[in-house]
Amino acid sequence: MALPVEFFSLFILKSVVKKKYPGGLKQFKEDCPNGTYLEDEHLTRVAFMQPIEVDEYMTILVRKGLYFDEEQPEKGDMVVITNFFGFHWEVPWCFQSVEDDLIYFKGEREE
Repeated sequence: MALPVEFFSLFILKSVVKKKYPGGLKQFKEDCPNGTYLEDEHLTRVAFMQPIEVDEYMTILVRKGLYFDEEQPEKGDMVVITNFFGFHWEVPWCFQSVEDDLIYFKGEREE
């Protein structure tokens, strides 16, 4: 399966959420700040209308145990992908299909 990008979308591996987020995936879903939470077999996605909202949510997630480094964002637990600019930084665990613009877990489908 795959997930769509909507405005400013924050993607995180489900395995990371289960391991690092207090209360795991169930609590992560409940704590979603808006009604945009989506998941597939490997990924989670929360979407925002404004970049400041993404930044604020990422700060909350870091406080709760997820990893993000502004100097090396590709090594972090999350990635921002937008309709307008695509990936804000590359990560080794997902890609956007040129066929349908959906985000796929790497290894699930050919790029």
